[in-house]
Amino acid sequence: MRIRILSVLGVIAAMLLPASANAGRTERTSSAEQNRDVKTAYIFSVSFSFADSTVYMTEIQKMDSVEIYSGHFMVGRDAYSSQFKTWLENGGAPTQISSLYFFTKKSKAVKKQERVRKRVLLKRGRTIVLIPEFKFSPIS
Repeated sequence: MRIRILSVLGVIAAMLLPASANAGRTERTSSAEQNRDVKTAYIFSVSFSFADSTVYMTEIQKMDSVEIYSGHFMVGRDAYSSQFKTWLENGGAPTQISSLYFFTKKSKAVKKQERVRKRVLLKRGRTIVLIPEFKFSPIS
């Protein structure tokens, strides 16, 4: 009962406050928005299915004007990943799980792609299919 009265009083107080009460406050931007950069990124994607022993991998591709927050988060990363997943599923490779890797330096992308290849090949029965004909479309 007491909580209900307090919440009702809080709602009433909020309605009675003038709109000018927040006039002196400035809008704060999050630290991620402050550290937002538009850069060139080197990306590649890897996709696999639990029902198949084949792992599909794209070549490293250069993407211009990619937004990156705080150096670690790429805007539209899930959209790029789903482009590859959809392309594979339309080509006859069902139930794919796709992941995207991105780097601002090509040398780092090459090193990561090599590490992923080695890790996949260590698992018995897995084969890697490199798909050079797939190209990512820019996300706007």
